[in-house]
Amino acid sequence: MKMKKGLLAWLLILPIALTACLDDSNSEPDPMGPGISIYNSARVKNQLALLPADAGIRLAMLLAEAEKQGLTENQLDVKIGSSDSEVLLREKLFPNGTVITQTGTKYTLVFRRGASYYEGTVEVETNGVALSEDSAEWTVATSGLKADVSNGFNAVTYTYADGETTTISENMGGYGIELSGIDLVSSDSMPLLSGWSGNYTLMTGASSLAYSDCREMEFKMNGKGRDSALSWQVTNVNYKSVENTLTGQRDIIILSGAVDCALVGDYDTEVYPSPSVRVVFSNNGQSYTITYNGMVSQR
Repeated sequence: MKMKKGLLAWLLILPIALTACLDDSNSEPDPMGPGISIYNSARVKNQLALLPADAGIRLAMLLAEAEKQGLTENQLDVKIGSSDSEVLLREKLFPNGTVITQTGTKYTLVFRRGASYYEGTVEVETNGVALSEDSAEWTVATSGLKADVSNGFNAVTYTYADGETTTISENMGGYGIELSGIDLVSSDSMPLLSGWSGNYTLMTGASSLAYSDCREMEFKMNGKGRDSALSWQVTNVNYKSVENTLTGQRDIIILSGAVDCALVGDYDTEVYPSPSVRVVFSNNGQSYTITYNGMVSQR
């Protein structure tokens, strides 16, 4: 089955200023345009597939910070900052209005629409063990989780299939993330993720997962994922969180490393002369090199 021509161009949530737009009506099309579309689409898929895992990692940072501060009660209300400007840590790590509750060893995070591009419930079963402990394994499940994907003109809401789980585990000082068969479909049954599966390793470079230890550190990720349409692989991708001055929350920026993306299965060779593209980030994320169809472009 050939990929629809409009699908890749429609998915345009970008971490960098990759664009296939023409300079003016007389310009020649950007030869990197098809590769950029492949990258954009694979990134959106991977970002959505990792959303439950991201929630789990952020929860681990919150709980580790509470433990670092010696809190044995009301750990979800742990605060950071100076005595005259303390704020709830959960308000920095999660969108406004997120409600977190604990039942036994399970934490339930409920996200609301309007504060982010997603809403619904993520449940994290910790088995009563901190994620940083040897052989720790957390399972993350979703319930009614939805995400809005925009092409700059309108947005379509996609729903995660319930019952799917993501596993996060301690692995020799790092953290393994395993995704299995994640599906997202719209109300008209248009799929966005078709069984996305993958394995990743995350290294924090910090002495603990506590927020105060991690917030200025660079993280490193290696691994890969794919579904029936696209694949995504990261090699030594370094990134860090930065504070969004508008929301006070933490956003992610890529600093360095390589990302390889490819169309999987049959594709339209007239639209995509090559099925694969590589993007290498450098200069603290300020520049990048695109390699596609035998050509190299630095931007």
